[in-house]
Amino acid sequence: MSKRILWIDNDTVWLSTFRKSLIQEGYEVNQVLSLTRGFEELERDKYDLLILDVMMPVRTEEEGDYPSSKTNGGHKSGLVFYVKHKETLAAKGIAVFVFTIREDQQIRDDFFALGLPERCYMTKAEAGEIDVFLERVEELIAAKEATA
Repeated sequence: MSKRILWIDNDTVWLSTFRKSLIQEGYEVNQVLSLTRGFEELERDKYDLLILDVMMPVRTEEEGDYPSSKTNGGHKSGLVFYVKHKETLAAKGIAVFVFTIREDQQIRDDFFALGLPERCYMTKAEAGEIDVFLERVEELIAAKEATA
């Protein structure tokens, strides 16, 4: 049975390129472009890994869940999403991988302060070649399986 990944990211260029590689490696990847839709998917379906972007626009229908005042105009909406749903993700046994274009040490530190392991955070620049990204995904899913 293939491993299932939910990817919440509004950057369709990265999603397209990296998603194709994940699928070629045998993963089933469901991509969503909004935080609310992402949470709906997590509630509805079973996933092994969540790939989460940090910086996403907050749409009008999401204002109640991810208010602009807390997300800094969307610049740290992924962090707010993680804080809000961390316990649900853990209870469902879903590994979290923050993958972002954002080169912001404070946001990185904020995730770590919330207990996100360092290996679960990578900038898109750090990924460089697709192989680095794929290795990290494999590592996180293997670690999840080892603790299950």
